[in-house]
Amino acid sequence: MVNRLLGIIEELQDEVKRLKRTQGFDVLRGKRLKPLNYIAGKDKI
Repeated sequence: MVNRLLGIIEELQDEVKRLKRTQGFDVLRGKRLKPLNYIAGKDKI
């Protein structure tokens, strides 16, 4: 049971990392590589 939960948590963490990467985040530094909203001409965060 615990091992299954740990596996699920790891999968979720990997998924979050993937999502952040696709949104232009540099996961290691925690900073945006590109200001996406600025590029899109929307309001800045």
